[in-house]
Amino acid sequence: MDVGELMGWMFDAAAIGVAVAIVLAAMRLGTLQYTLLAPHDAEGVPLLSSLAFASGLTAAVAFVLAAPHAAEFSLHRIFAENSSWNVALGEFLARHALPGLATLAGAGQALIGAGGAAPVAAVWLAALATMAGLLVCLRSWRGRPRWRAVMSFVLLAAWTALIAHYAIHLAAWGLMQLGFWAFLLLLLAFQRWRYRPSRHAAHG
Repeated sequence: MDVGELMGWMFDAAAIGVAVAIVLAAMRLGTLQYTLLAPHDAEGVPLLSSLAFASGLTAAVAFVLAAPHAAEFSLHRIFAENSSWNVALGEFLARHALPGLATLAGAGQALIGAGGAAPVAAVWLAALATMAGLLVCLRSWRGRPRWRAVMSFVLLAAWTALIAHYAIHLAAWGLMQLGFWAFLLLLLAFQRWRYRPSRHAAHG
């Protein structure tokens, strides 16, 4: 590897670091907002946050499956010579930081049964999780805490959907940027996990 290639790889790694920092900042902000908005006894109703996470995650999967570029997530397309993921950080953020109008339209079509079995199943799972979460809010609280529960549920579900949607796109973009190094890092992470000391051995 010559100096130019090394500098290019370091620049790509720095761009990925910035993109990951955005995820971490969004997670921090979402958690803080949820903590401030949720009823003081929300921890006593774990279904509130669990269903919000389920709603957001399934919504993110539905967005990805319903997106016009859904086929671009295959490994073949990610590492293709003309890969659509081979873009700079600024363009990646402009394209994929938030779900686009076409993606939202595709999810809406899936809600009425159009667009294939996978996006239809994902969007309806998200809808069911959302309805279940709202039902938990209405049954578990009364008065002002009830509306705080509803708003905190919607807020956490929305943050989860946006962060998960972004993270899925970030994974594809990051694989393209790192190329061979991505597989090396995954192999090192797997080896570290495989040979980690067990909890029982650590205590022994």
